[in-house]
Amino acid sequence: MKEQSLQIPFRARETDVVLEEVHHAQGLDDVIQDDEFRTDAERAADFLATEAAIDQSSEVLEIGAGGESMLVHLAERFGCCGEAVFHSEEYVDFAREILCHRRRRLGIDFRWAPADRLPYPEAGFTHVVGRNAMCGMPDGDRVRAEIYRVLRPWGILACTDFVQSRAEMSPAVRQAVCERLGWPGGPSLPEYRTALERAGFETVLSRDLGDDLVRRFRARAETLRERAERTADPVDRQRILRLASSCALVQAAVEDGEIGWALFIAHKPESGIH
Repeated sequence: MKEQSLQIPFRARETDVVLEEVHHAQGLDDVIQDDEFRTDAERAADFLATEAAIDQSSEVLEIGAGGESMLVHLAERFGCCGEAVFHSEEYVDFAREILCHRRRRLGIDFRWAPADRLPYPEAGFTHVVGRNAMCGMPDGDRVRAEIYRVLRPWGILACTDFVQSRAEMSPAVRQAVCERLGWPGGPSLPEYRTALERAGFETVLSRDLGDDLVRRFRARAETLRERAERTADPVDRQRILRLASSCALVQAAVEDGEIGWALFIAHKPESGIH
């Protein structure tokens, strides 16, 4: 697979927490823009599709982390079919609402299902994709085993996830990471690769995306500070500044090598035996 520079604006579990907190304050809906979010999801889908060779013959399962589903864009742009699973009925309803507004019928659907107990038969999908979806799950080994099970021989897993670059995070960084990313910490990039191999995968590609994470959180913190300056209500202003502070702390943690973000492309062997 050829190398290409990654320019995916970051958007993940951190968005869920920001939206939940921000929507408590009247008039703060413009901190996170839906149009920008859709663009982020589309660009992520484009990149993963290119790396994983997704096309109209592909049957794709998305492990959703919340927000907009990449599968809608994959089906529109590349002609694939498939399903996406989410950990919340609310996200399923949101995805179906977006689907209803598409101009043509797409061969995709959404459902609530736990990622460690996928409601599908063995070898049903050519691809599984995920955007920061597995890092917060308590039993990552079981999730990876389930993904391996539902993939066909030579099927491809294409995902991004957070990684922990040091054995221990400082308490302040751990709190900021939990708030902004919904992630309590986890394996390093090499450990993540090992976990995929332990599940039976052959890792084709892993790539450190830390520079992109820094860029996104720096921009996020600056946007929130600017928004705080224009906010008259002191309670709302303090809430936004707290979000900005934790975003800046995550940025610094990536720059200092405490946490990272990575792309993984792995495939199931032809034998499918593990």
